[in-house]
Amino acid sequence: MTSPIGPLLFLGLIVFGPEKTLEIAQQIGRLLAQVKQAAGQFQQSALEPERDRQAVGAVSNPASPLQEPPAPTAASAHRLAIVRERFLTTLS
Repeated sequence: MTSPIGPLLFLGLIVFGPEKTLEIAQQIGRLLAQVKQAAGQFQQSALEPERDRQAVGAVSNPASPLQEPPAPTAASAHRLAIVRERFLTTLS
């Protein structure tokens, strides 16, 4: 598939001449830059309230709330008893 820009430029050169074609191309380029800038500003302004809500939510609702530690198993209770014994013997 070929790009239609080549034939359009050729047609513009024939109809308007080289100076006017260059001026029209510059105006189109400026217009496209303005549209792109306006779209970026609109997107940024549309996303700002969402960012604000996320920031407020992150402050009021922490991502990882404190949780109760898991219940000790028999093996961990045995290890804890050994550690306590050793600690108490070092204090004596």
